[in-house]
Amino acid sequence: MSGVNVISPTWFELADGKGNIKNLGSEDYAKWARKQGYQIWGLFSNAFDPELTHEAFGSFETRQNMIRQLLHFSQIYELNGINLDIENVNPVDGPFITEAALLYS
Repeated sequence: MSGVNVISPTWFELADGKGNIKNLGSEDYAKWARKQGYQIWGLFSNAFDPELTHEAFGSFETRQNMIRQLLHFSQIYELNGINLDIENVNPVDGPFITEAALLYS
């Protein structure tokens, strides 16, 4: 597609309240995309589940667990960034999500 230089495949999803992440990434796809000249920003979703999000983002340890995994995935697939798609969140959890995003960056 003309003018597109970034792709954001939905590769990572919050799996449980301990901050474990499902990895659906593809090294073959990442290699293909880089050869096409695309930047790759892997998308991380909270599965739009407010209770799961509350549990996973509720402690510093679980936030660190998610960050470590995303950093690892970033290295595996040589990502240019992570697209955080965190939706349907209880307002009380907003500061925890912001903290995790800032720590990751």
